[in-house]
Amino acid sequence: MVEDTPMNKLLSTYGLTRPPFSKDIPPSEMLQTEALQEARERLKAALEGRASAVVTGDSGCGKTCLLRALEEDLPQGRYRLHYVYNSTVNRRDFYRQLSIGMGLEPRATFAALFASVSQHIEEMASQHKLRVALLLDEAHLLPIQVLDQLHILL
Repeated sequence: MVEDTPMNKLLSTYGLTRPPFSKDIPPSEMLQTEALQEARERLKAALEGRASAVVTGDSGCGKTCLLRALEEDLPQGRYRLHYVYNSTVNRRDFYRQLSIGMGLEPRATFAALFASVSQHIEEMASQHKLRVALLLDEAHLLPIQVLDQLHILL
């Protein structure tokens, strides 16, 4: 017998086999709205054109779903996306977060972290022909010292 939990009631009431708003839903199975498709195309064009892009919207409107869908749209083996989730960090911790996300050995000083991350991005481009894209969640919370670094890094 199936346990009578609120989730099981929801699933059985609507004839669902899994929770409808889970982050585990593959992008190909997401509700494909015209707005989502247009945003996917615009972001993909920005990446292909090596441009910066900003996505804004109310909480819960689908920004994270959009980024997951974008990743599915990109040609395999051509891009390396790095998601930065903590935007309330200082300059050193921002690079430390990038370093860890890129699979690099985190360094102690800002200068060493910057050198390691920027060298890695250059190697990805020159040796592996990969374009590195940084996805900064809640970027409006980034301190100005971190924002000043983005044009240097990118």
